[in-house]
This record gives sequence, structure tokens and C-alpha cells, in this order.
Amino acid sequence: MQIIKTNNDIYYFKDDFIEFYFTTKKYKIIKNSENYIPVIKSLIPDYKHIIITKQIHSSITNRIKGQGFYIGDAIFTSEKGIIPVIFTADCFPVFLYSKNVPFIVLLHAGWRGILKNILPIAIKSIKNNYNDINEINAVIGPGICKDCYQVGIEMLNKFNNKYLNMSNDKLYLDLKSVLIHQMEDNSISKITDSGFCTVHNNESFFSYRKENRTANRILSFGIIH
Repeated sequence: MQIIKTNNDIYYFKDDFIEFYFTTKKYKIIKNSENYIPVIKSLIPDYKHIIITKQIHSSITNRIKGQGFYIGDAIFTSEKGIIPVIFTADCFPVFLYSKNVPFIVLLHAGWRGILKNILPIAIKSIKNNYNDINEINAVIGPGICKDCYQVGIEMLNKFNNKYLNMSNDKLYLDLKSVLIHQMEDNSISKITDSGFCTVHNNESFFSYRKENRTANRILSFGIIH
């Protein structure tokens, strides 16, 4: 399966009845405001509900149980027509899904959440909620890459040295590799990587760091049809 760019500058990934989308700079999405709804409607007019979560850089994972107020950084559902949504601008949007026991997960993965094991915790929560899963697949959306993510020296005490690199007296963190290794350790069947860096590809994607703490965000969402 491939990540494909639509004519309206939105990227999408499709695997049979499961779809994942993320937007480009053409869409000035402001986190937690209503300007994301027309974008989703233009692509999926027949959805039931759009569900967002208050992202707090945590390891909190919520199963969607109707409309309501959710707090945490991963939300999942097995219900057709429900659209979970997350907002990012350097952190990685991660999409997990299964077809044999249909479910989708949208996960906001920044360094704090990754350090708190949000990905393994989300996978454990999925397995606790759904029986007989024989495959979980992953898609990694745009995020800041190992060559652009300069961090403070305190990260030496937080992440394994294999994810850190010193260059010209500056320390860099490879968050994507942490995610991929966690996926492999948790038996993810297939990993599809968008390959986009929000800094290197800043002409296409918003970057909180590159753009002086921009309020604009990449909108990521998925659906089971």
C-alpha cells in the first residue's frame, strides 16, 4: 500500500475499507477549532461523527464510546463511520489499524508521549479490547526527522544513546527510530512511512519549530468504511 497525494493537496493511505488522511499547508488548520470539519466533509461526506481529543503529551489511550470530551494522545474505534482526529506540527501522527478484527487508532507521538510508551500502551489497550487480532499495521505521517530535531543535553538521561547523535556540538534525537523499534518489538505486521520531515519539507507541512511556534497544524484522520 502507498501514501498518495490527492488533487486537492491532501495525502491518503487506503487498505480496502480503511483509510487514513493528512493535510498539507494548503489547509491552515488551527488545533481544536471548527475549521477542520469542512476539510473532512469534502473527502468523507457520509461520516457519522468526528472525534477529537485534548492532546496533553501523555500515554493516555481512549476507546471512542460516543460523542464526548476526550483527554489523551491516542484514540481508537472499531465503529464504521467514526472519524478520530489528531493535530500535529513536528510530532508524529501515527495510524494503527487491523482488517481481520477491524479497528483504527490515531496517535499523537511527541518525545514526551514516546518516552511514556504511548505506542506500546496503545497496542496493549487494543489487544485488551479486541480478541483474535492476527495483524496490526502502522502508518507514520510527517514529523521532525533525526537531522532536524535538535534537543537539550538532558535528553541523554531520557533516551538510549543509539537514538541520539552529536553533530557540531549539537545534540539530535531520532524519534522516528524509537517509534519503529517499538513497533517491531510489539509485532506490528507492516509499517508504512510517509518519509516526510516537517522541517525539510516545510514548504508542504507545518513545523512548530521551523515556523516560530506556529498555531497551524497538520490534520490527520482515519475511518473504517
